[in-house]
Order: sequence, then structure tokens, then C-alpha cells
Amino acid sequence: MSDPPKENANLTAAGGRFSRRSFVAGVAGVACAAGLGRIAGGRESTPQSTAPYGVPIVSLSGMPGFDPMRDPAMETAWLGTLTHEAALRLDASGSIRSGVVIDWNVSADGLRVDLRVRPDALFSDGMLVTAGDVAASLERCRSMASNAGSGPWDRITGIEAIDGGTVRLSLVGPDVTLMASLTSARALIVPSRWAERPWGDTPDRLPPGSGPFMVTSIEDRRVTLSRHPAYRQVGRPYLAGLVVAASSETLPRTTELVTGAVDVVIDVPLLDIPTLRDDPNLTLAGGPANRLCLLSVNLRAGPLRDRRPRALISSAIDRAAVLDAAVASEGEPATGLFPAVSWVQGGIELEAARRSPDDVRAELAADGHVAGLGLRLIADERDSSIANACVLLQEQLARAGIAVTLDLLDTERLARVSREEPWDLLAMYSDFWRDPDELVRPLLHARGQLNLGQYTSDRVSSLIDLAITTRNPRQRAQLYRVIQQIARTEVPLIPLFFPAYYDAMTTRIGPYDAYPPVSGLAMRQVRMEPPDRSPPG
Repeated sequence: MSDPPKENANLTAAGGRFSRRSFVAGVAGVACAAGLGRIAGGRESTPQSTAPYGVPIVSLSGMPGFDPMRDPAMETAWLGTLTHEAALRLDASGSIRSGVVIDWNVSADGLRVDLRVRPDALFSDGMLVTAGDVAASLERCRSMASNAGSGPWDRITGIEAIDGGTVRLSLVGPDVTLMASLTSARALIVPSRWAERPWGDTPDRLPPGSGPFMVTSIEDRRVTLSRHPAYRQVGRPYLAGLVVAASSETLPRTTELVTGAVDVVIDVPLLDIPTLRDDPNLTLAGGPANRLCLLSVNLRAGPLRDRRPRALISSAIDRAAVLDAAVASEGEPATGLFPAVSWVQGGIELEAARRSPDDVRAELAADGHVAGLGLRLIADERDSSIANACVLLQEQLARAGIAVTLDLLDTERLARVSREEPWDLLAMYSDFWRDPDELVRPLLHARGQLNLGQYTSDRVSSLIDLAITTRNPRQRAQLYRVIQQIARTEVPLIPLFFPAYYDAMTTRIGPYDAYPPVSGLAMRQVRMEPPDRSPPG
């Protein structure tokens, strides 16, 4: 097994694709795991100053909000990375780099972390970013942790600015995931006076940020951004501004890109990738990612309380066919929790335990299910890839004697049904993760936020808790592989596939580095070429 790399320089947009070793490797947090406070890759180079040009139109699938701690939508997090900075960030290789914080030090016992704040960062209102701002912003994250997704916020016992340039975090115990969590697009740094003030949806009711752009207008499902004139990287961004447009309900985003109505599409629908890849006027940036599509299994009631039918259902699924139906084969089939190229797996491929439909039907009958099984599968109606996967799963399981009733529900009703009504399987996506804890804790820990089937294993929960205190990367990887093996045996969830991730843009936009999702940082360094004004012929 290979060690998790401290820096992975292979994630690029060269040729319009990620290389195989991309952010899917999940290398964030390695420096902290080693007890170090150095930013991977050393000091960033200062770009040459250049006159800004171009205001490209960037298409998102929905209208973004402006407070990613309150609004979990991907669009809101993406926009936040343009206007604000987190304490730390991930670069295009997935390595931890400086944000508002430029250095850190972890105490020998792991119970104290000192963050050194960048001395030259300015908010867009011209005020200096101070340790007090960072402390107040992180305290806001901690107090709102229930909306933040997985993270170490409940393991932080104190946050204080100990001087004008240093923030001290006190922890209940060692936590090697902390630095990765501080790169979250939801944990943005704002002036301290805004940490407890409600944010609005007009530019004058939004907190200033230290990111490369700032919001200047919000109207008609469009957000207009201009350059932050005092952004800490001299000369950047190279664009004069951006217009962020929410998707039209009548015209697909990829059609808008092909026809020139927009210049960039963020998070392209994967079913459209084969068509876009053949268009010489477009560029794709992206590739393999670590987000997991899975079936959560209800262990509270019904026939799937027994491990045996859960295992038979998993063995009846042709994952490659599901991947093709859901996302046009843009991704990888999943036989475990982690992609093979992740540092947890170290390139080890897991064999799928496949059985033929006839064998599954016979084994169900031998177990007393002579008439087969009748199950209810629920999923979010908004995601076409989930819907496509569910329809094919219905067909595959029917051939094995498992009758599946599919209910595609709106988000609010799905949440209510998953809590209050009978169901057997729930199709869903995990979040993209920076550290493996962000995947396994929500899904498998007894107190996990996404443990919808109420799986309880003292052994698994204890291993998850142990892994965040383990600094040795090899030992951490071994712990996560043991957790994965227990999950493969007990089947509290059924992995399906790892979808890829792509942004698409016209060839006038570039160079566009593919950052780990979700991030808009590529926009701070791209240029926009003027249109070709040469006469026809």
C-alpha cells in the first residue's frame, strides 16, 4: 500500500481531463496527520500584473444563497469561495494551502492548535483581516455545526484570539481531521461584527470578504461580481468581473453553453459529457471524484433488518450498468466506500460479490422468501442521475425476484418520509470529502447525520473515533479499510458508483485548473480572450 502523498501534482486540466490521481486520492489533512504546520508546496508565486479583461457568464444549476452555513446547496458554497476565503484551502492537487491562515502549530498532546493569520489580507471594505475576525468566524461555524455537515466542530472546546495575529483552538482530544475541515467552503472568514449579525440577500446586507471577487448586484436570478481591488494576490483575478446565472428552467445549461449564451457551466450534467467532449469549441476540466452514490438501508423495520437479504440485494446489482444508465459511464463502479486510487485503498481493487439473478432468487427462496421480496425505494426527484439509477435497479432486482416500488419525492417530503414512514432503500449521494472521516462518520457512526437507516455498531463507531486521533497515515488507512470491510460484511449501505465531476467552458476561457469540488477558485486565475474580430473569409 502506498502512503498518502503530501502533495499530488497530477491534478490538472491538461487535455480537458483530470489525471487518474486527482482529488479522488483525498490527500487533504496529511500535513496535520503528521503533526506539521507547513503549507504544502511552499510559498505561492506572485503573478505578473495584467489589465483585467472580460466578464464571462457562469451557469449554476440553481440560484445560490449567500450564507453556506445556513444553505447547504452546492451553488452557495461555490459562490462563497469566490467572495470569501476559509482559514485554509485546497489547491488543484488536493493539498492543503494557505487561506487567511498561513501557518499552524499543533501541541505535542494534540489538544491545542495555534493558527497564524496572514498579516496582509484585506476585506473588500478595506479593513484588515485580524485574528479576532478569524476567531469570531470559526466560533460562528462551531455554534452552527448542525448545518455544517461533517466536521470537528463538536470536538473544539474553545476558540480565542491570543494576540493580533494568532488564533488558538482548544480540543477535547487530538483530531487529525481538523486542518482538512478548515478548508471547507462553508467555514468562511468574515469581519467579527458580522459573525452574529443576520445576513441578507442584497450587496449591502452581505459581509465583506477577502476573496478575489465581491458582489455588486443581485437581480433576475443573476449575481454580478467585480474584482476585489485589494485581493492579496497582486494582479489577480485577471477577469474584470463575473456574472453568475441560475439555470433557465426552459433551456438546458449545456445548450446555453453550446449556443454561446453562457461561457462556463459549473458541475455539468454527466449525461451531457460525451456530447460536450466532441465539441472543438469547448473545454472540459474535471474527472474522477470521491463522491459516493449509494443505497442507504433501513435497519429499523422490514425485511432488511436481516443481513442476509441485504447481502443478496447487493450481489444482484450490475454496477457498471447502473453507472452507464445514471451518468453515461462517467465515473467508476463502487464495490466499497473508497475509490481504489484513494490513499486509503492505495490502489487495491475490491472484488464485487456478484450472483446471477437466478441464484439470488433461489437463495431468497431457501431463506423463506418463496414469493421473493417486496421493497420500497425512495429518492430525491430533482436528480436525474439518481432517478435513472433507480429505474435500472428496479429492473435488475425484479429479475432476481425482488419487487421494488420506486417513489421519487421532493426534498421536503423525502426528509419527512425517511423519518416517519416505512421504507427499505434510499438512493443518495454522499458529499465530496477532503478527509475519510467526512465520509464514514456521517454514514456509519451511530450518531452520524446521514445514518438514516440507524445502523449501530459499537465496533465501527469506536474505530471511526480512533481514526481521527491516529497520526500515522498507514495506521489510519488500515483503520478505514477495516471499517470498510465490516460495512461490506454487515451491509448497512450498498455502494453503487463514484460519479465523475466536470466543469465546462468555451475555449476563450483558460487556463482553467480543475480544483477539488466544490470550489470556484479557478476563476481567479483564468483569462478571457477577446472575440475573434477578423472579417469572414
